[in-house]
Amino acid sequence: MAVAGCGEPSSPGGTGAGSLPLDGRSPVQQPGPTMRVLVQFHRPSLAQAMTAAPLSPHRQQLYVSNLHNEAAATQSSLRAKGISLGHPVQYARVWNGFSATIRTRDLPRLQALGLRAEPVRRFFGAAAGASAPTEGTARNGGRNPVIALLDTARHGKATGAILAQSLGPDHARVLRVRIGGPRRDPATGATVDYATSDELLAGLERASDPNDNGDVGDHVPVALVGVNSPYAGFDDSPEAEAVDGATDLGMLVVAPAGNEGSSAGRLGTVGSPAAAPRAVAVGALEGVGMPALPSVEVGLATSEGRLKVSGPLLGGGGKPLRAPISALSGASQAHPRQTGRELGGEPLEYFSVDAAPRARGRVVVVPARGPGGARAPALASRAAAASEAHAAALVVCEPDPERPLPALPDGATRIPVIGLRGDAAQRALDLTPHDGGLAFISAPRAATDSSTRAPAPTSSRGPTYALAAKPDLAAPGTATVGGRFVAGTSVAAARVAAIAARLRAIRPKATPGETLARLVQTATPKGPVLAAGAGVPSLGRADSAPVIATPAAVGFDRQDAGSSFSTRATVTVRNIARNEATLKPAAEMRGVRMTVSPSTLTLKPGASEQLTIKAAGSRPEGFLSGTLTLGAARVPLSLPVGPPPPALLSPLTVEGGRGVRFTAGSVTAHGDALAVVPVGQLTLAILDAKGSVVRELTPQGGARDLLPGEYAYTLTKDVKDTLSGGPYRFRATAHGTAGGAPTVRTSPSFTPR
Repeated sequence: MAVAGCGEPSSPGGTGAGSLPLDGRSPVQQPGPTMRVLVQFHRPSLAQAMTAAPLSPHRQQLYVSNLHNEAAATQSSLRAKGISLGHPVQYARVWNGFSATIRTRDLPRLQALGLRAEPVRRFFGAAAGASAPTEGTARNGGRNPVIALLDTARHGKATGAILAQSLGPDHARVLRVRIGGPRRDPATGATVDYATSDELLAGLERASDPNDNGDVGDHVPVALVGVNSPYAGFDDSPEAEAVDGATDLGMLVVAPAGNEGSSAGRLGTVGSPAAAPRAVAVGALEGVGMPALPSVEVGLATSEGRLKVSGPLLGGGGKPLRAPISALSGASQAHPRQTGRELGGEPLEYFSVDAAPRARGRVVVVPARGPGGARAPALASRAAAASEAHAAALVVCEPDPERPLPALPDGATRIPVIGLRGDAAQRALDLTPHDGGLAFISAPRAATDSSTRAPAPTSSRGPTYALAAKPDLAAPGTATVGGRFVAGTSVAAARVAAIAARLRAIRPKATPGETLARLVQTATPKGPVLAAGAGVPSLGRADSAPVIATPAAVGFDRQDAGSSFSTRATVTVRNIARNEATLKPAAEMRGVRMTVSPSTLTLKPGASEQLTIKAAGSRPEGFLSGTLTLGAARVPLSLPVGPPPPALLSPLTVEGGRGVRFTAGSVTAHGDALAVVPVGQLTLAILDAKGSVVRELTPQGGARDLLPGEYAYTLTKDVKDTLSGGPYRFRATAHGTAGGAPTVRTSPSFTPR
């Protein structure tokens, strides 16, 4: 089991750490003396309360005010107990709780008081390519907004420009909600543009009540979340619950699937909040005349020879330049015994052992991977480090023509980053074994993609950690904005969100569920369902749809592999046209017997009827997809077959009677793809000599949504005071994100110290 190293100041209930440093854009907070946490209350949010019974505007305002007062009282009580709460933010409309900055050592105290407290996660812009331009951004023109854009300051400029292009005359009616922005990453020292979960929740609160008066009657019809938390696509996360709340209030939430590409395991790579069951997750397409990465001419002249080649500009600016070459070869402050090339993933690699800068004003030439093809630091990390070291440009060389060049998140660098592949890449490395020589880089030239229209290789795939089919839809994922190239699922999501906003403007009384059904069931298929969802939506077809079914897509319960199975699901079919409709429903799924009843539907205008779909068969392990056809409407069907991925736990290691340490989940690499298996729920308890539980160490219901990493629990004084001499044992019980049998580990005996 390959497990990521320490990094997240989060444990099942004590002081400890776990992390997922996969691609330089880790969703976890970096360790430190303080941490930002979300504290959730048990009382329903306003959205949950309104699903039980409608509330008048005045009652809504009273309810929000009461929740805020209760949160303020809880915060006062915590401060009286010595728990410092910095910069608290309260939520009440789509999620009930608050966020605050606390001392890391106070997390177990919060949880011991019965509060569900968990660290916030990080969200990054899901676009790649050139730095975002400052022109063409959408702004609210004063009228009621048709869409809210929740994005970081830097990345949101490009996303807003795509919205402006796609919305047409309504481009001025965008409510810009800034969440996050450029910050210094303590792990790398580089400046990284990201948001956090608490900021995303605040953005959804703002979109649900733009004038902040407690009455959500002015909620924005569509919210576009431009950011994504990689590998954190849990269906019960705080942001997923907030998406549920926003949907209940009447808001359709659209989110990019992510740019992590395909998975090497049974679980996909769709991030958060796109993995939320009621979020509209969007994948990216490329090809057929769409804009492609611009190209630049690269010239190298060293004592080993000369080279002139063309390569794509993966990110950064585009002015011509002439500068000395740095190969980052030999020892550095990061690796004093290094003999070969550095890969440029850390700022200290750009300084020699005597602290002299190795790359200031130079073009840095590095291999795409480590010795023997080993996985290298993410391009985002290397670009940020080179930029922080004031390099003139970064040239990344991939000699293997079968391997793709890595993607670079939008806004990750201030300097040009150029990619070379195949023989040209190998020749560039051969010419630059050490520092010396000159590099020439031209201004970029626009390029067009001539390949077949298909899901982009970097677009995240499903299924989700809960084995649900995602993404829901797809759209072209490349664009030119202000003369600069941008690409990724954020671009695709902006285009889908614009269609959804225009559709809701035409049909303002439509619910989010009806709007999604119109978009999904009239979409044009463009690839596998786990890569492109139902396909590309069309405003015209969605608006004129005569019949829709809810839910918009049908997911059957998971079935065991090998043995015979029989399962069913239901949908409600509604005639939304002006004329009577007679339908003969038909369902198909390869290798599965499908039946639909009733076999004929006759619906008057506005009428609806329930339809039952049965699936039976015996199939090997896999994720099956199919379609329910209702006239012109196509309802996606999905069926996972086989056991869910188990929850992985290492043996428990007792640390001197003071605590316990273990690894949870796994990350394994297969070429360029990763298999990520997180843990859905974990409980940690202390057992006495008879095996009886004497103390639960995790909050009620256990710790949830643990990313792969190393976790630890250090016994607090309060816990040790409740224990006698011993002996005792720790017991950890982990559940997978998609269910299945739990994994249980028990530690050796210990005596508290």
